[in-house]
Amino acid sequence: MLQAEGKSFNTGGVGNLLTWSQVAGRNVKGRGVPVALIDSGINARHSHVGPVSGGVAVSLEEGRLVWDDDFRDSLGHGTAIAGIIRAKAPAVNLYGVRIFQRSLNTYPTVVAAAVKWAADRGISIINLSLGTANSRYVPILQEACEYAADRGGIIIAAAGSAAFPGWPAALNCVIGVQAGTGCGWNDYSFHPGSLVEFTAHGFPRSLAGRPQSLNLRGNSFATGHLTALAACLLEKHPGMDVEGLRRLLQEIWLR
Repeated sequence: MLQAEGKSFNTGGVGNLLTWSQVAGRNVKGRGVPVALIDSGINARHSHVGPVSGGVAVSLEEGRLVWDDDFRDSLGHGTAIAGIIRAKAPAVNLYGVRIFQRSLNTYPTVVAAAVKWAADRGISIINLSLGTANSRYVPILQEACEYAADRGGIIIAAAGSAAFPGWPAALNCVIGVQAGTGCGWNDYSFHPGSLVEFTAHGFPRSLAGRPQSLNLRGNSFATGHLTALAACLLEKHPGMDVEGLRRLLQEIWLR
């Protein structure tokens, strides 16, 4: 099984810490960049989300994939990540792909199918706030992620930890990210030579009447923050693939 990456934070050094404006610049909103959020779906009526361009749900029943058009979120996890993306890249074309049904667990075949669905529709950025430590799943995840990368898709995935990212975050065709205790809402950090190259803020947007310390948090949400940054960079550099994005981010941090 694959699951949403939880509350693990990188408590080490923050590396070369930069702010949103230093990396993305100003007046960028992710205009026209399609982003697929593969998660528990999206509640388009939530005040943090706004319009959703479309989506799908996929599940595994009796050994076969089942598809339907209901990508509504009953768990809240995907909606919280969508809120991050919409706050920082408000003009992206956001798609919800529901793979978590009654819990934040799913099968590798479902994840692979969802990734290919997004790739086949020319979606530029695929957010995977999930992962696994089980190496048996590497072949199916690698094949799907490489399929997307070959079609220009950029996959950003949550790492399990700095010491062991897990999969798909550890794949060469994927950009892995972890939550960092030293990263505020607008902060990003690059760790050259690390198994997990990037850290970002590990919380979603705050909710009225609920302390942020009690909110959802962890690597899943750092992934949303890096996805938003990538969408804004892609607005400025259309057609950039995963290797192009990785080089650009490294160049920015190493200036």
